[in-house]
Amino acid sequence: MGLLYWLAGLRTAGGEAFFMAVTYLGDEVAALALMLVVFWCMDKRMGYFMIYSTVFGLLCNQFLKSLFEIPRPWLRDPGFTAVEAAKATAGGYSFPSGHTATATAVYGSMARYQKGTAFRAVCFLLIGVVAFSRMYLGVHTPADVGVSLLVGTALVFLLYPLILRCGESRDADAAGRRSFLCLQGAFAACVLGLFVYLNGKGLPADPALSEEELAHGAAAALKNAWQILGMGLGVLVSHAWDYFGKSFETKAVWWAQILKVVLGLLLVVLVKAGLKAPLNLLLGGHPAATAIRYFLVVVTAGLLWPLSFTFWGKLGTQRAKV
Repeated sequence: MGLLYWLAGLRTAGGEAFFMAVTYLGDEVAALALMLVVFWCMDKRMGYFMIYSTVFGLLCNQFLKSLFEIPRPWLRDPGFTAVEAAKATAGGYSFPSGHTATATAVYGSMARYQKGTAFRAVCFLLIGVVAFSRMYLGVHTPADVGVSLLVGTALVFLLYPLILRCGESRDADAAGRRSFLCLQGAFAACVLGLFVYLNGKGLPADPALSEEELAHGAAAALKNAWQILGMGLGVLVSHAWDYFGKSFETKAVWWAQILKVVLGLLLVVLVKAGLKAPLNLLLGGHPAATAIRYFLVVVTAGLLWPLSFTFWGKLGTQRAKV
């Protein structure tokens, strides 16, 4: 806590505004948008690498949060004050840092996959500033961000050779198909294992926290379990469809790529936001509504919208012939 108190003493209005903007580079919305741009328009394999690294990172993050049940800094030390606006980005337990885990997975995957010293330096800088922002804003300790950096980096290096061996489609050799099935099997086991584990846990017993604070932490963990279940199943279905069924192409002329991204992101946002209230109403507020919604978001982004990519790829060619 000593470092957090020191950083709190350095806070200014401008610094808080800057690091509030920076911290969103590790938010799920920014990460999803960047992954989809890469996945839809640039390099599908790198997109899958980013997606698996991110979701595996979320799995590890939620497991460690639930295992250690460490409260946020301002709950552990009532004398400490976090930036109020940043608390909205800090749900559930503190250890380890979710934003740092996401940033490490997304930008770390890009740095590992792409060559170029300058490009990698930018990726490392983004990871570093996101991690620092969480401490500057007072929502995470150095241990929180440090463990996320270590776990995220390890996952990136473990997944990279497996992603390369999988190949991009069913046309890969037998070794590639086995690697793909191993990846899917390990991923499914981790997703389901975390879901069962979190659903089987009761409320923690920490006498330093109120019943309301304990319930909030447990509720956030349970909601995240359902969310990751939906995301994980969506990734499995979408990747299997692309691998064994209808594989999509990312190529198109620049203006078609822009239209593809803008319309695709609008569709994903519409599914994510538009289905929240109806599903909660239909299921009576059960957290399964979160799983269904995130499953549909991922399937829309990874399977349904890519079905239109043949059209976008031909659009520029047709215009050129005219």
